[in-house]
Amino acid sequence: MLSARGQSHGKRGATRQRLLMRAARQGDLPAVCALEQKCFTMYRLSKRQLAYLQRSPSALFYVATVGGKIVGEAIGLMRRHGKRLSGRIYSLAVDPEYRGRRIALRLLGRIMRDFHTLGVGRVYLEVDRDNEPAIQLYRRHGFRGMQELPDYYGPGGHGLRMRRQGIVR
Repeated sequence: MLSARGQSHGKRGATRQRLLMRAARQGDLPAVCALEQKCFTMYRLSKRQLAYLQRSPSALFYVATVGGKIVGEAIGLMRRHGKRLSGRIYSLAVDPEYRGRRIALRLLGRIMRDFHTLGVGRVYLEVDRDNEPAIQLYRRHGFRGMQELPDYYGPGGHGLRMRRQGIVR
């Protein structure tokens, strides 16, 4: 339901502002770094790494905002193998307070569309084996598990490498 100001109201009447997605800017890096800290315990990206990725021509780097606040980020990398390109979902994070609003789905969809447009044929990612919501999201997007990664996220923190072959719109 929309309010008179064009804002939607969620379950309990809380006002929800519109989600916007855009390419990350240099000024976004402190907020994205804080989001990485909030969402990940291992393999967090530093502000320096994020700045490098934001400038890299082989990276796709998007943020999702609600009311001007960065609530999600997605980073994809491209690699050339001879004449073919492959992609990697390097980071996908949504602020826990904003989960359940399909933000990760929209960010992933944006990266996958761009990979398709750029001619990427395969996309890889790693995900925590215990993160069932993320695994289900990736499966719905056509990814399949291809390799178990014991202790990938530290002792007892097993990972799963997934791949999507052939990107179709």
